[in-house]
Amino acid sequence: MFLSATPGGIIKLLKYYDIPVLGKKATVIGRSAILGKPIAMLLLNEKATVTICHSKTENLKSIIQDSNIVVAAIRKSELDRQTYKRPKTEGKGFMVNLIY
Repeated sequence: MFLSATPGGIIKLLKYYDIPVLGKKATVIGRSAILGKPIAMLLLNEKATVTICHSKTENLKSIIQDSNIVVAAIRKSELDRQTYKRPKTEGKGFMVNLIY
């Protein structure tokens, strides 16, 4: 199976830092064929519960705040940076911002 470098790297980071994925709520912001969809599928393969969001998703801030893992793969112009910032929470959480 071909694995795109960036999604594969994100999974490697999760494993390297012992971030639990099994059963966790993961949100992927962006639905591109190069990053958004592949990372969503990889997270599903790791048995996370995955929500894919985009610039038109309603209640995005609340979805993000309810997530344990957030991958933001979006263009700068699509979303306000404050929308997808997670508040400080107890325990381990993981957020990757890939803004282009």
